[in-house]
Amino acid sequence: LHKTLAELQKMKSGDSLPYPNALVKATAIKPGTFTNANGEKGSILNFSVANGTEAMLVTLSDEAKMPTIKDGRTLQIRNFIV
Repeated sequence: LHKTLAELQKMKSGDSLPYPNALVKATAIKPGTFTNANGEKGSILNFSVANGTEAMLVTLSDEAKMPTIKDGRTLQIRNFIV
């Protein structure tokens, strides 16, 4: 089952879609930090993805995956949450 970025963007807030198989290229990578309500610090990675005709902004909060995100690298979007 392949989904386009446009199909992913039409999902409602709170919807989740495991393994949508959207292949995209990452660009404009910007790391950030946050502090949650419990005072715990964490990291996020904001970046753009595009598939040639569509683009969207992604926020990654899984710190173990952050080193794998490189500019121009082809990625498969998995465990998508709006």
